[in-house]
Amino acid sequence: MALQAALFVAGIVGTELHIVLWVVALHEPSDYHKT
Repeated sequence: MALQAALFVAGIVGTELHIVLWVVALHEPSDYHKT
C-alpha cells in the first residue's frame, strides 16, 4: 500500500512538473527554439 501511494504521489508530481515546463515553453518559445 505504501509503495503504491508513493508511486501515485510521484506520478502526480511528475505530471505537474511536466505541465509547468510545458507552460513555460509556451510563454518563452524563443529560448526553446534557439537550440
